[in-house]
Amino acid sequence: MDSMYLYDRIAGCLIGGALGDALGYEVEFMPWELIRKKYGQIRALVLHEGKARFSDDTQMTLFTNEGLVLGYWREKRQATANSMADY
Repeated sequence: MDSMYLYDRIAGCLIGGALGDALGYEVEFMPWELIRKKYGQIRALVLHEGKARFSDDTQMTLFTNEGLVLGYWREKRQATANSMADY
């Protein structure tokens, strides 16, 4: 699999998740009836000083992803160092 293709797929998943979280941020714990009364159908992000908010769910996803990426590169660097030690 092409690495840029994989990168694009992963980035798309992270961005899509963050946008979905931001879209639902304002109504996350509200009952359906109150959401419909206050917002009608939600069709756009609710902005605060020009910015959309997101929850800790997005933060945890990004931190987890960062840990996976760091772990991958550390393992790759260690494997390279070990193979160089064989010479």
